[in-house]
Amino acid sequence: MSIKLYEILPAWQTILQTLEENGGELTPELEAEAAALIGNSKEKLEAAAMARRNLQLKANLWRSQGDVLISEGKTCHATADSVDANADRLGELMAPALEVTGSIQTAAGTLFTQNRTTWAFELKAGIEHWMLPMTFWRQPEPELNKRPLADLADSHPLPEGLLERLTAAKALPSNELARIASEKKIYDSDLKKASKKCPFEEEEMAAIKAASFLPEEIAAMSTSNVSVVLRAPTAAKKAAAEPTPEPATAA
Repeated sequence: MSIKLYEILPAWQTILQTLEENGGELTPELEAEAAALIGNSKEKLEAAAMARRNLQLKANLWRSQGDVLISEGKTCHATADSVDANADRLGELMAPALEVTGSIQTAAGTLFTQNRTTWAFELKAGIEHWMLPMTFWRQPEPELNKRPLADLADSHPLPEGLLERLTAAKALPSNELARIASEKKIYDSDLKKASKKCPFEEEEMAAIKAASFLPEEIAAMSTSNVSVVLRAPTAAKKAAAEPTPEPATAA
């Protein structure tokens, strides 16, 4: 499987080929080789970006292939269940005759009958699960809903005078300042963006972030990491980046 969006440097080609042979496992040795190729220059970063785009395209291809296999797998399982049900139904048709003959040996195996009881249960009208002993009902273990909690943890009460300060410095677009004024709260993302035009002292930033809208019963701990985003080029940029073939010359 090989996909080329742009020309990949030979050193990166070797790494990508080894990755493919390893089933996608990035070993420490391979990671060290990749890190050695990355430097503080546009050329080296661009070469790494080409390799990353190649990996992203391969990942999409594998994911698409996996979706096909999952779909085919569901079809196979559904067919197996249907065929299994047919076998059971055939057994039901054989049961009356087998009860007359008793157990018999056949080339396909031993045939005999057995009694099997199945039950279906439901609550009577007006009865709730919690009215029964917990032995007779179950529910998934409760867990915290992280999305709204993360929103509360990322937002802070608006300190007095901060809005006026941000407005005077034009630290944020007017629509975002209007939102902050309306909600009376400011998000971490707002603070980060605003700090470019309106710097904060370290103690001041810590004081703002120390207050949040999280319930007192919730303990929160955050971890941060920097991720690199590689957005696919637009059709126009892609066409501009691709080299134009030289016109053929007459012999």
